[in-house]
Amino acid sequence: IYILNNNFANPTVVFIHGGGWETGDKSAYEGRAKRYALAGFNVVALNYTLGKNGDKSTYWNIQLQDVQMAIRWLRMNASVFRIDPKRIAVAGDSAGGHLALFLGSLKHNIPNIYNKYMTYDSSVCAVLNMFGPCDLVDMKDTLISTLSVFDDTPDLSKASPINYITYSSAPTCTIHGLKDTVVPYSQALKLREKFGKYGVKHKLISYDGGHELANISPLTERWIELQGLYFLYNNV
Repeated sequence: IYILNNNFANPTVVFIHGGGWETGDKSAYEGRAKRYALAGFNVVALNYTLGKNGDKSTYWNIQLQDVQMAIRWLRMNASVFRIDPKRIAVAGDSAGGHLALFLGSLKHNIPNIYNKYMTYDSSVCAVLNMFGPCDLVDMKDTLISTLSVFDDTPDLSKASPINYITYSSAPTCTIHGLKDTVVPYSQALKLREKFGKYGVKHKLISYDGGHELANISPLTERWIELQGLYFLYNNV
């Protein structure tokens, strides 16, 4: 957690790491977190339960429960950390982008084994989705078929954030590579169409590269990062 050292309630961005819902760690966002802090955000990077083959307690949707609980915890402690509870945005890459999209559109708290902080809201006011999948049904024969985390989810439509987009969804910026072979670019186009249908503010930033900003120059990567930061800055 990076909290700005002043007496004002500042906007906050929460980073959610990728890794196919089964790997990854919040430390991946250390560098970006510091840059966002310099831009005036309080920054939080979180971990969530990683799926483990054979351990059904780690299967979907415990990951969504965890990130919702984290947002509620932040709101409960808003005065402690001097954050504005009405100005919480979320950013995630790949699997983290998938979870971030849920936080931008799902308007109710999912009951969990802890049932902590349930009186607090878990929605966010803006989303930065970096090459996250939105429609798992379309990916069930490729990416999803190799993941144990969805073994107990026969209806993948319920694990697809695109199906929860409504008129009240949060403004969303999607960053996606034209040559992404992990999460196809068509997922980004589906999101753009669905957000457009409901009149939700949405920006699609495309780049000529692959998943996780692969095969692009450092200058292009920095430009993309600044575009995402600018979008969040103007929507929190």
